[in-house]
Amino acid sequence: MPRPHKNYNLSVKASDGSTSEYEVTIKVQRPRYSFAVKAPAVVWANQSGEALLFDLDSGDRGRVLNRDGIKLEDGSKQNNVIEMRPMLGGSISGTYRLSSAIQRGDTFRVAIGFADGARPGRVFLRVVFEQESSGRKKVSRDLLKFEKHRNGWVSEWEYDLGRFAGRRGAILLEALSLTLDSPTAGICWINPRIER
Repeated sequence: MPRPHKNYNLSVKASDGSTSEYEVTIKVQRPRYSFAVKAPAVVWANQSGEALLFDLDSGDRGRVLNRDGIKLEDGSKQNNVIEMRPMLGGSISGTYRLSSAIQRGDTFRVAIGFADGARPGRVFLRVVFEQESSGRKKVSRDLLKFEKHRNGWVSEWEYDLGRFAGRRGAILLEALSLTLDSPTAGICWINPRIER
């Protein structure tokens, strides 16, 4: 892997033998916070507030799994995936307490898609920042809200967290089933992370 923020010289040799020189700067962003890595320690719940056991079958209450090498609806295989299987009309959410304050340059990034073989369906997804407050009332801000239906595509999303710089709190990931007819039809959060 190249070292971050380093200049490299690149030589390109054409089929006619001519050579061109270029200077390239490579910027490597490393995750500051990986949601997939932290997922087993998160409190997961369904729409009724019932706790879900991570990576274990919770019956008809919904299920949350950590998946590596999972095949997605676009045919790609991905690692660091959180798969949510909400029951019909139900939801699943996980609240991640951030261990440090958000800093300028922090960006939340995720790709979203259905697991390969999932039945056609629609899911409403939310990413929420719950800011710590000295009062009793939580201050919540929706970072991302979008609907995903099974269409053979994986969509990428990002949100610049800079406006919350210096603030502490939690990030909530939530999936609400709109038309899924089975808890086995999983929506996948692919490598959700905060990068700087």
